[in-house]
Amino acid sequence: MIDLAMDFVGIGYQGKVDLMNYYNKNIYPLIDKNRKYKIQPNDNWCAMFCSVIAHKEGVNNFPHEVSVYYMVEKAKKMGIFSKDISNAKVNDLIIYDWKNDGTLNHVGILLRHGNNHFDVIEGNYRGTVGVRSIKVPNKEVYGVIHLNVS
Repeated sequence: MIDLAMDFVGIGYQGKVDLMNYYNKNIYPLIDKNRKYKIQPNDNWCAMFCSVIAHKEGVNNFPHEVSVYYMVEKAKKMGIFSKDISNAKVNDLIIYDWKNDGTLNHVGILLRHGNNHFDVIEGNYRGTVGVRSIKVPNKEVYGVIHLNVS
C-alpha cells in the first residue's frame, strides 16, 4: 500500500476530487446500509484516502469508511483494532485522537517506524497527502488497525 500511497504525495485539489470520485463509485457500494454516505469536497478525507488505497491494492477485510470513528468501530468488530501500538507494522493504520478526549480525529498508513517514532502517510495532511513524523509513545495516538498486508 505504501508505494501506491506515496504516488499521491503533494496532490492538489483535482487529485483529491479524483480520489473522492473513486471512493463514491467503487467503495460507497460496499459501505453498510446504515452508513451510506458519499464523500463531499469539503469533508475531511483521511479515512477516504486510506480506504481508496486499500481498495486499489485489493486489501481484504478492510474497514472501508469516510469516518475515522466508524472505521475504528468496524475494525473492532473485525478484531483488527488495538490500542497497543507497540506491535504496529508497516501498512497498518494509525488512529489519532488529537486532544486525547476520545474523539477519533485522523488516520494514516504507517510508512516506517524507528525506536521512538512513526512516519505516517496521510490524506488530508495540510490539504494534501503528506508524511507526518510522530514520536511514540504519544498521547495523541489512539490505536492501530492491523492489516494483513505484506
